This record gives sequence, C-alpha cells and structure tokens, in this order.
Amino acid sequence: MKNIDAFSWRRVSMVANYYSPRIRRQLMFYPLISLVAFALGMITYNPGEPASGLWVTGLLQYFVIFGPLALAFHRDWAMSITLPAGSAEKATFLAIYSIIVLPVLAMAPCEIALNLVYDRSLFVTDPAMVDPEVAAVLPDAAKQRAQNILGLLFSTAVCMWVVMKTRRHVVLKAIGFILLFGLVFGFVVGIMSLFNSGITEAAASAIRLHSSSAVPPAMKVIMKEMITISTYLSAAGIILFVLLTYRAAARRELR
Repeated sequence: MKNIDAFSWRRVSMVANYYSPRIRRQLMFYPLISLVAFALGMITYNPGEPASGLWVTGLLQYFVIFGPLALAFHRDWAMSITLPAGSAEKATFLAIYSIIVLPVLAMAPCEIALNLVYDRSLFVTDPAMVDPEVAAVLPDAAKQRAQNILGLLFSTAVCMWVVMKTRRHVVLKAIGFILLFGLVFGFVVGIMSLFNSGITEAAASAIRLHSSSAVPPAMKVIMKEMITISTYLSAAGIILFVLLTYRAAARRELR
C-alpha cells in the first residue's frame, strides 16, 4: 500500500478522514467564534472612537495562523507514517486545510457580517479610524486587502511547515519561527525598498512628515512601494513554505 506512484485525491480524502477527529472542533466552532467576535466587536464599538471593537475581530487572525497546530496534538507518528497515502497526499491535505479551509472558516463569517452591517472589511483600514496623516498614505483598498490576506497566509504557511517538520515542542517552535521569519520579512522589505530607484530621495523628503502637518507626496510613494514589495514577497513566501512542507513530508516518510 505504501508504494504509491500516482497522486490520488481519494487518498487525500483518506488522510482528511484520519485527521477528522482532531479537526472536527475547528470545523464546528471556527465559524461560531468568528460570529461571536463580530458580536463582541459590535458590543464594544463606540461611535465616538471608530477604532473601538477592532481588537476583538483582530484576534481571529491568530486562530488562522496557529490553526494547523490542531494536527500536531496527540498525533500518533507511527500511525500517520503508515497511512496508505504518499507524502504528496498528506502534504496536500495539510496545505488545503491550512491555507484555504481555516482562513475561510475563521474569517469569512465575520468579514461578511462586517460588510453587511458596517460596510467595512477586516482587511482594509477605514480612514476614519486612523490619524488623517496616516490615512493619507494608505494604499487603495484592493492593495490593502491583498497584502493583509497574503501576510496572514504567509504566517499560517510557516506554522503549517513547522507542524509537518517538527516532532517535539511544536507550539514553541511555531511561535519562534513565525516571529523569526516575520523579522526577516520586514528586513528584506526594507532593504528592497532602499534599492528601488528614487526611494532614497523620497525617504529624505518624507522626513518633513514629522515637522509639517501635510503629508509629503514622497511618503505616499514609499508606502505604496513597500506594500507592493511585501505583497509579492508574501506570495513567494507562501509558495516557498508549501514546497518546504511537501519536502518535510517526503523526508518524514523515509525515517
């Protein structure tokens, strides 16, 4: 049964069935938690303070990022390795569950409710909720949504890779690697921005932001450039860690 050559979606479903007892609670409660977060956000919302209530809905991202850890608890390594499925099927299930299923379950109900009730989004900053100078340098809604969603999935992909690769201290390693790669990500975005044509001159003129009530156009250039770079890097990072997850699954089969 282990000598499987051709990829099979039926075997992917078999892997999902094996893990179903561990993910059943997530499948049941994540949408409920999402709606509860929206309700709590409504309760704590203060019209005089537009940003009030956001901390509640903001917690949903951590349910997504650390969601793959559910597969790491109480797992039987010997049983999981001897499943009648190849490493590709196991990694495919983990990738689909982590990158698609979990974000939809945790974020979609609250996102839909926010749009219907307040015409707002979890992934787009409302200009009324921030300082006018900050609002002036925000990118458009589409870019914000893409950057925030991809950034969320990037951290989730790191956690997914840790779950597949690590046997011990999975939670601590997941937190550590997410923080580490987050720092590396920010450093790379900053370096790439510095090497962009004209960005140095723009940064120099943007210093006026601290001494003038008007936001210099150069600051808008910097913000848009960094958002663009971070969006592409997030997408590349997701692909990288999905591939690393497949590689970790293949190596685990050989042990």
